[in-house]
Amino acid sequence: MSPGEYGRILYNGRHIATDTGEWYYELHILNAFHTKERNPKLFVNRSPLKEYKQLEVLF
Repeated sequence: MSPGEYGRILYNGRHIATDTGEWYYELHILNAFHTKERNPKLFVNRSPLKEYKQLEVLF
């Protein structure tokens, strides 16, 4: 990413708990902003310029 750009990565997964054998699902979202700005609302006031999704159909 170039300076001033905001990006997001989304991915999910289905896993099996080792102790119970039960299935569980996880959704991971990583927001990244290439900046030196220190604004607590940095991600709230903007939408990502770049987004990568790797979401599987989990059922």
